[in-house]
Amino acid sequence: MKTLFAILLISTTALYAQSQLPEYYLATPSKYLGQKITIYVNSVHPSSNASDTPGMVWFRAHTSFGDKFGKSISVRVPEADAKHFLQRYGMESQYYSDRPRSLPLNGIFSENHGTYFIDYGGSSTAAD
Repeated sequence: MKTLFAILLISTTALYAQSQLPEYYLATPSKYLGQKITIYVNSVHPSSNASDTPGMVWFRAHTSFGDKFGKSISVRVPEADAKHFLQRYGMESQYYSDRPRSLPLNGIFSENHGTYFIDYGGSSTAAD
């Protein structure tokens, strides 16, 4: 019984950790399109993507959760929130002890011409 409980606990913990990284949502994107999701971000960098919407700025978010690094994903941010977004997540990876620092990022999982991204709604979806 203890072994079964331990296996269940490990499986649940592993699934939770995976759900904090973009690859979890990218594995079955149609299941999450239009839904609010949370990923954990280690750092961000301004992206050279041309904005398809005036007043929006693109970033590339590099992710991590616990001691695991995840894939990066594009994030579309309202221009008015871009400075705060960049200050919050930073452009350099930081570490606490032996683990990368990561902060939650909430947004709407979106798609445009086959490219998946997170639509960050600024203060309405930001995790403060």
